[in-house]
Amino acid sequence: MAETSPPPPTRLAFDRTPELLHVQAIRSTKEKVDRVEMHPVQSWLAYVDRNSTVCLIYDVQLGGADEAALQEAALRQRADRGAAAAGLSAATAAMQEASLAAKGTASGLVRDVKFLDMDSCFWQIARQHWMQYGASDDRTIPYLGKCKGLQGKRWLVVACENKVVMHDLASADSRDIPRAACFESKAPTCLAFLLLNLPGLLGYSAPGSQAGMKQARLGARGSARAAPPPLHPAPPARWLAGGHPPASQPCFIFLISPDTMTVYAKLSGAHGKAVTAMLPLASEAPGGPDMLLSASADGTLAVWDPSRAPMKGPDREIAAKLSFKAHDSGVAAMTYFLTYTEKPEPPAMRLATTGDDKRVHMWDIGSWKPFAKAQPLQKAGCHSIVWAPWGGTGLGAHPSLLLATGEAPLVLGLDPATGGMERYIGLEGKIDPGQKKVPKVYHLAVHPTRPHLVAAATNTGAVLMSFDTNERPPVVVTLEALLQQNNDAPDKRGGGGEAQGGASGGKGAQGLTYVMASGGRLWSTALRMESQRAEGAAERTVSLAASPREPIAALDHPGRPVLGCSASGRSISVVWPQLRAYAVYSLAPTGSWEVVDRGSGNNVVWSSTQPMYAVISVPNIPTIAPKKKKGFFGGKKAAAAAAEQEAAAAVRFAAATATTVEVHTVNEEAGSQFVATHEVRLGGDQPVLLHGGGLLGVVLNKPAPGGAGRVMQFVSWKGFAPVGPELPEPVWVSWEPECTLLALAYQNAIELCRTRPAFERCASVSIADSVAGLWQSRQLYISTPTSVHVAFADPVTSFVQEVQLASFQGGVDGKTSASAEATPLPPEQMRPAGPITLAGVRHSYLWLADCLGRPFLISLRHPGLRMRCLAARGEITTARTIAERGLAAGFHDEAARFLAAMSPQEGVREALALPGLTPTAEMALSIRSGKWDRAARCFQALALGVSDRGLLQLFGDGGGAGGGPLDLANRLTGLPPGVESPNHAATVAAMLEAHARDPDASFAEGLGPTPAAAAAANGAGDDSSSEEAEAAGSGGAGAAPRDPVDWEAPLVAPQGLAAAPGTVAGLAAAEAAVAPWEGEGPADGGSGAAGGAAAGPGGGAFVGAAERQRLAAVAELGLRFAEAATENGHEDAACAALGVLVRSAHLLPPALAEQLVLRMGQCRMTESARNLAAAAAAARAPGSLSDPAVSSLLAALVGGMHGPAVQGTLQAAGLAPLAAVYATVWGNGDREAAVADWRRQLAAAHPETAAAVAVTPPVA
Repeated sequence: MAETSPPPPTRLAFDRTPELLHVQAIRSTKEKVDRVEMHPVQSWLAYVDRNSTVCLIYDVQLGGADEAALQEAALRQRADRGAAAAGLSAATAAMQEASLAAKGTASGLVRDVKFLDMDSCFWQIARQHWMQYGASDDRTIPYLGKCKGLQGKRWLVVACENKVVMHDLASADSRDIPRAACFESKAPTCLAFLLLNLPGLLGYSAPGSQAGMKQARLGARGSARAAPPPLHPAPPARWLAGGHPPASQPCFIFLISPDTMTVYAKLSGAHGKAVTAMLPLASEAPGGPDMLLSASADGTLAVWDPSRAPMKGPDREIAAKLSFKAHDSGVAAMTYFLTYTEKPEPPAMRLATTGDDKRVHMWDIGSWKPFAKAQPLQKAGCHSIVWAPWGGTGLGAHPSLLLATGEAPLVLGLDPATGGMERYIGLEGKIDPGQKKVPKVYHLAVHPTRPHLVAAATNTGAVLMSFDTNERPPVVVTLEALLQQNNDAPDKRGGGGEAQGGASGGKGAQGLTYVMASGGRLWSTALRMESQRAEGAAERTVSLAASPREPIAALDHPGRPVLGCSASGRSISVVWPQLRAYAVYSLAPTGSWEVVDRGSGNNVVWSSTQPMYAVISVPNIPTIAPKKKKGFFGGKKAAAAAAEQEAAAAVRFAAATATTVEVHTVNEEAGSQFVATHEVRLGGDQPVLLHGGGLLGVVLNKPAPGGAGRVMQFVSWKGFAPVGPELPEPVWVSWEPECTLLALAYQNAIELCRTRPAFERCASVSIADSVAGLWQSRQLYISTPTSVHVAFADPVTSFVQEVQLASFQGGVDGKTSASAEATPLPPEQMRPAGPITLAGVRHSYLWLADCLGRPFLISLRHPGLRMRCLAARGEITTARTIAERGLAAGFHDEAARFLAAMSPQEGVREALALPGLTPTAEMALSIRSGKWDRAARCFQALALGVSDRGLLQLFGDGGGAGGGPLDLANRLTGLPPGVESPNHAATVAAMLEAHARDPDASFAEGLGPTPAAAAAANGAGDDSSSEEAEAAGSGGAGAAPRDPVDWEAPLVAPQGLAAAPGTVAGLAAAEAAVAPWEGEGPADGGSGAAGGAAAGPGGGAFVGAAERQRLAAVAELGLRFAEAATENGHEDAACAALGVLVRSAHLLPPALAEQLVLRMGQCRMTESARNLAAAAAAARAPGSLSDPAVSSLLAALVGGMHGPAVQGTLQAAGLAPLAAVYATVWGNGDREAAVADWRRQLAAAHPETAAAVAVTPPVA
């Protein structure tokens, strides 16, 4: 039994090993690097060295695959804009002329560098709203697509001593803003961007109007800045710059438009020395304009509200809303951060500042009062401070503030709640110091959206570092939240009790319960989703209502905890891996959370089906510190020291080999009773990591096959014995709730395995670097450091479809691009910055937890996604209804394929009810459902070039093979214009024209040149009945069948055919003289009996290569369909499909024509063969029907009832004996007499061939 008394608190050491930061990439430079900046979306890093050279590294996350150094001369290049000043005001033209003149002015020292484009603007606003308002989605971010000053631009803005330079990375365009023209000759020192401003600040009417909110960019010079682009289509962009004033002059912050170089206003009166840092600040309430926070070298901070403050004088000067003394000397840097307090309230947004007085002060935003002061280092100040909410730092698992002193190679971590310090990394020995003795870190930058990435400016170059991307925030999501009906009488129990509050009058809410570890406690927050529809709105708006945070248990240890919970959510495990300790809390019947188990272990995982958990039990390993001795070891002393070290290593080895895996069971009904413990048998192998789920996954310390990585062995939760083979160790494991599917994540892909009837791999999802996965019913939700995906999978059909739901770029696109009117799937949405925890799907939303344990929602309400989610859950009928009502008809094929893949029976049946199916899709679905006649009608429409289902209705029950006439006028009533396929409009027009001339004619009549060809296209009379065949082949009603071929005529030699008109040889010679198979018709225009719109065999209409390719593809499809229909006993459907191919048989390649005729014989389509032979006889061009192989088959099919052209062709080709053999098989004459007669003629006419060809009738 594990120990039950809590151990004493453990205090973490400052010199923690191993270090949490590791070096990922290095760009060495000869000069010192002063500043670094990272783009929020693109893989770009910019840095500035002491020579004021601005360099840009592309693909920095990939190790710096490409580099483009933006030298000062390149930054100053720009096209001649002499004509650009035309039409502008005199003042603006003068400013642009000054900008052009400034190209020849030296830039001076570089003070600051920033990225400015749609991506950076979006993420600046998103970060402000997330930190200040706790925004759970991107609804509070305005539309940015009308900011013309940023459309297609990738500005790199550089504040130099003499000007501000803007360089477009997309076009290499550049523009200069000289300090003499805009900054009153003051030197710019830093930049910032104000993105949301009221129109009054920008010179528009209706000042103070919230409806007229604009967006603007803000830059700054040592004491001035510029303002950014408005959310209004005009004007483009504004930004701010500032500069170093003389000692006797005040310092200003300038709000400037970088496009027109218009100075909107000057912020003055707060600072007596140069501005050293500026940060934009969101309004106190959503929907308001941006404010500005500035710091100065005189130690003061100032808060500005330029959109709502009154302006004075002709220079439009604005006074500070608030200014106060922050440090005894200058302010070096400042940053915003979020932190929880011991009070049950949301995390508060705070400000941290560092000064030349070597102190770090922390301020409460709003009251602007300091709540903490620290002096991290006694002898050194902090040059740079940034907030990095990576992993669990947002919840206090690690210090979240990163510091750089400028005098040491260290990056330090400061905990804003306790003031504790940690060493994150020491760069000495990790980077080449060059000519310097020791590396020094001057400046730090945290990636805005991937805070595990940290860039450092050092005296030897730019360094990119990374924290562990697999560390997750200590957050778990338990049961559905059960909130009280009466908000005035809240349940006083813990968050878990609230989750089980049904016994006290609670009702199921549309939400979840989040449990997080922070400040040495477990906290519970119940969340409820509320939706309402505004008057006149098309959709409901969704908001989250959260109960106050409640502490539910005190934690045993400080440090980073890892949380897990049972399948029911009534038990929670907490592990401190570094301390090798764990505790398990369970919800007691009294509503409180009690400790049911605690002990020594570094990993705890839960079963997904029952209240069982496994723990790696690690014994306490004694630490033997070597004794310090003076002098050198020698003789006995050296031997004793070596023996002491060997003994310590032996103790550690023995303790490691004693590590075991234990499985514990919790009685969750009693809540506080610990039931049983079982040890897993591993055959002497050492366990190092566990994965929970339907089976227990144990990672063993033994190499995998091939020597790459370790192995994982699954173990049964019931028998505690190994199950299945050893597998390569995955990054993570996730089980479907029904335990029918398993996901194993590796570096480059995610392997999906089915568990029934046998454990085997069934599919793969190509998503690299995934960090977590969560199964819902046949839906795998996947998170990566930059995106969120969902993979729909079915274990029976091995079907997989992956959809990317959210990304950093997706959020930008949603606010900068016009939304598409209709799409089969939604555009990518915004992924929250930093690490996330997948919580689950509730009410068509994917719930996440951000790095602070706060909820974030990704909508699944798009009809394409809702349909897929419902189908994955087995609700096929509802899914089909959603697709029918919500998706455009053009997307129904894709929806039908998904439904059929997820449910081979019910899904196919429901998919056939979608009204927007194309004939191709409907044909395939009809075959799968066994509706062969319906499939044949679809193929008939497809063969005639009809791709719209509206026209497919013309091929109703009477439009198939052997059907009666159609009332086309009635069937066309109500069809929208333009429903026919654009590629085959002529075919549809010919059909309608034919019906206009003869309303009683069937659909395919009039498309061929002769009645015989039309009959062949219709497939009329295809039957095995001899009476129907005779009636169809007669010249008129009651006429006796007549054989047009003289079987008694002598064979003609292949060479030297007579050319007399009217004879067989003459007809063959005439056929050989006309255009070839691919050529045009005769010179007279090809007017035939039909005078038709479409050409039959030998007709005069030219058929292009594209149409021939389409006909060939259709023929291949029809032949496959006919074969399948015949094999399944649906000969009528096969005849219907073949009948529609007859009309274009002469246009098919000979190989396909031969297969068509052969298939017609197998389906006993003798009458269609006669019609086809007659059409070939009347043709004036030797099409594919004149090919010897095709002709011989035709001769056999007609059984002696074919025209003289076919006989002449057979005789000229020497295939008459072969045709006789075919005739004996499919013909209807006297087989023995015909064969004997042809044998005699063969021997007489060609004695040299008769010996090689044996004409023997096959057995019937």
